[in-house]
Amino acid sequence: MNKSALASIVSLLAMATVATAQADSHQSASKWTDNITISGAVEVDAVSNSTYADVDTSDLVVSTVELAIDGTVNDWVSANITLLYEEDDTPLDVDSASITIANPEKSPIFLTLGNITVPFGSYSSNLLSDPLTSSLGETVETAALLGATNDNFSASVYVFNGSSNTGDDTIDQYGFALGYSRTTGDLSVEVGTGWINSLEDSDTVQDAIPTQVAAMTDSIPGAEIHASLGYKGLTIIGEYVTAVEDFETTAITFNGSGAQPSAWSTEVGYTFEIAQKETTIAASYQNSDEALGLGMAKSTFIAGVSVNVLENATASLEWKRDTDYDKTDSSAVDGAAATAGTGEDQNQVTLRLGVGF
Repeated sequence: MNKSALASIVSLLAMATVATAQADSHQSASKWTDNITISGAVEVDAVSNSTYADVDTSDLVVSTVELAIDGTVNDWVSANITLLYEEDDTPLDVDSASITIANPEKSPIFLTLGNITVPFGSYSSNLLSDPLTSSLGETVETAALLGATNDNFSASVYVFNGSSNTGDDTIDQYGFALGYSRTTGDLSVEVGTGWINSLEDSDTVQDAIPTQVAAMTDSIPGAEIHASLGYKGLTIIGEYVTAVEDFETTAITFNGSGAQPSAWSTEVGYTFEIAQKETTIAASYQNSDEALGLGMAKSTFIAGVSVNVLENATASLEWKRDTDYDKTDSSAVDGAAATAGTGEDQNQVTLRLGVGF
């Protein structure tokens, strides 16, 4: 699929939407509100940090402000717009914007066009902090995604024009995902895998080596596998994400050679009631390899508890302990001089009050 073809599809969808709106204009003015759903979340954190350099800090931050607008255009077409703000991290911005053509009652096939998080990795967690696998693999792009689902199986393929030109400014990045899920009584199982031909387009890699990503002529494929098992209140989650090939030494090195970063995470959680309040406790251990240049910890341990204190209001407490790469490990990124690990630990304690609506 080339860029002009994608533009044509978007234009046709836009014209179809306008035509539908004109055809329905004779209906009552309040009718359109039945097709709009607005939801959101606000999260405020009290955070205490102790860094690798043994520097202590603390702060109060609005960690998340999210507003999602979902609209049903007709039986086949829907749209989503999500706005996101994260203090000290993400200014108020359009986090996602997409059009989906789907009607599960008539067809298992669907098409999504727009700015989305491509289906590479699951990154599920009961904890506040994202897993290391998310830090390595999460990829947000303007993409075209074609998928199909039935009761248990799902599959999707997607294409986009990434930040790495690989010789041409064209739609030459792509990937696929496969999944299986099943619930039988109190037991639920979910497994999935994915492949992307350009791991350098992940958000973390782009931030770490922006100059080299733009100059790359050969993409670095990435692969992932994830699974979760649930039984009554117990949940077990596992995930692995890796680069399939080494990066060029001009992009990211590890101990003098081209890096091949990878990460895995495991998590156990349990949900139960205390004084009729839904409560979840969880713990996770995670590890990365050759990812020093991406600012990732060598290993991470996280433990936390969340309590639904009031309807749609949750209080959470989390302790996170990162262990840095050894002093004998070094990495150079984006052509800069190599830096070494510290071999030290850092700790973060977060108390969060979050509400959803």
